[in-house]
This record gives sequence, structure tokens and C-alpha cells, in this order.
Amino acid sequence: MSIPRALRGITAIGVLAVLPSCEHTQPFSSAAYQTGAPLNPGNPTQLTFSPGVDTRATWLPDGSAFLYTQEQTGSADADRCLVQMPKTGGQTTRLICESGDIGHDTLNDLESAAVNAATRMVYVRTSMRAHIGEAGPDNAGLMLATLGTPVPGSTLHALPYPSPSGQGVDMASDISWVGPSALVYLGEEVSYPSVCPGCAAVDTVRAGVEIDRIDVNGAITVVVDTGFPSSASVAGGDTLYYTLTNSGAIHRRILSTSADTVLFDYGLPATDVSAGGGRLVVVVSGLTLHLFTPATATDQTLLSPPSAVGIAHPAIDPTGHRIVADVTEFNSSPNLWLWTVP
Repeated sequence: MSIPRALRGITAIGVLAVLPSCEHTQPFSSAAYQTGAPLNPGNPTQLTFSPGVDTRATWLPDGSAFLYTQEQTGSADADRCLVQMPKTGGQTTRLICESGDIGHDTLNDLESAAVNAATRMVYVRTSMRAHIGEAGPDNAGLMLATLGTPVPGSTLHALPYPSPSGQGVDMASDISWVGPSALVYLGEEVSYPSVCPGCAAVDTVRAGVEIDRIDVNGAITVVVDTGFPSSASVAGGDTLYYTLTNSGAIHRRILSTSADTVLFDYGLPATDVSAGGGRLVVVVSGLTLHLFTPATATDQTLLSPPSAVGIAHPAIDPTGHRIVADVTEFNSSPNLWLWTVP
């Protein structure tokens, strides 16, 4: 029996919505802060201050920096590009945008990048005609490239696709490399409900349906297809940590054997998990950030920004000491915050 969409831990993030154009703002503009330091030092500390969306950070394998998706609010088509920021915050060092849209009449979105030790890179690219009221993308796919030359890349697999499980997969996120030539990710379905009764405007709602593995030759196999997975993260190349919709359990699966155990249960829905440095960072009930250490089965609640109304998409660095996550405040788009832990 299918679970009603409203009960499946859906996240309305407006990934493809076109927001009103306004002046683009860098994470901060003061000339006194050029590299390697956030505007307002603290723990946690806010890293980005853009009026648009800053979301879905992922760490480079050496932990020196992270990539995230930034909405280009100053451009005519409001593209969403990948941006690189140093591990401690500060001024961004690289902007990676779709290069083929000379006329700026297409909304291009690059997100959910994953880079391995050999600097091979996979990310999700979507595109749609801008300013004509479309809800979903015209084209989407998992792109294979390198960190040195990320665009245009080559299409590893088109989205959407019919999964071997029989389910439809519209989108992918939480991408992790498993060895040099395969990746594991969260397969999602996407819907576009009206934002209010009778409204023409729609929102973009993504909900996990399964966890899949893809080889660099494009072959897909299903890893988890029950319980509606809500997040996924791989550590050490063979250990998958994941959460299920409306469940507080943190699952650990050994990919080579399919052995699956529950490490911990928060009792309240665990909506996101990220693994790194022998630790897990977990979002509980969409607002509370936890640091869990599997080796000792210890859990620590981290301080949340006082004005936060939502926390999502955490990413813990390879050392296990830095965490970047989306923080949404009332009536605003998500910005990135950084936690530093001993």
C-alpha cells in the first residue's frame, strides 16, 4: 500500500521556481573579509547572505572546500550554479554555471555535486525555458565530468527514468562515490502542487522513493526500495547510512553484503543524514541538528541558530569536525551555516 504523499516527509524547496530578479549578493561584500573567514564569526556562523537560494553543500574529498548551489538572482534567467567556498567560510573562490545559454532564456540548475579523490565529478543538471510558467524541467540528467572541467560534462543518465524496481525516479540527490567508478544516491519523485487553492503558481516538492547505485557506464541497480528513503550518505566506500520517511531510525547497510542494522532511533523523524570522519550528522524533525558517533553510540545535540525555522541537507567534512547545512529563517530562502565541532 502506498503511503500518502503528505505523510512521506516531503520537502518543499522550490528547486525550479523562478524568483523575482534582484541584485545578486555575494556571501558578504565587506572588503575587510576577503578569504577564509565568515562575516560574523561564531559557532554556528552564517556563511551566505544572498536573497536567493543557497543550498545542498557537498565537501571536496580533501576537506579543503565545499561546493553548493547558489541562485544567481542578478541574472535575467535566475540560473542556479555551483559555487566553491573554503572550508572555514569566507569569500567564494569559484563559480560554475551552465555555459551554453548565451541568450539567458533558459533556467539552468546545477546541484548535488559529488567529487572523488581522482577529481571525477557527478552532479545533477536541469534546464527549462524561463519566464513562461512551466513547472518541471525540459531536460534533466546526471552529468559526469571532472572538477577541473565541470561543464558541459556528458550525460551519465537521463532523468526521469523507470527504475528496475518498477518505480519512477524523477530526480537524484545525496550523491556519494563508492569506489572510483560507481555512485549511490537518493532517487526522488517530484510533484508540482499549487501553492494555494486556485493559484496558478506551483511549488516543487521532492520525496525520496529509493536508493540507487549507478556505474559510470550508466547501469543502475537498486540498493533500498522500501520505506521511502529520505536521505543517504556513504562512508568508506562500502557503508551506506540512510533514513526512512517518518522514522527516527538511522540505518547502516554494508553494500558488499547487504547487511542492514539500525544504529540509533531518535523517536522523532530523522530527515537527513551525512557521514564523515567516523561521525554522522543528523537532522531530526527538520530543525534539530545532532552529531552521532557510531563507534561509541554517543549523541550530541548541536546549537541551532535562534531564528531558524528549518534545517536541511547537512554535510559533514571528511575530518568530522565541520558541518555545513541549509538554514531557513522565517519568510526567507535558505542560507548556509557552519558548525565547528571538536
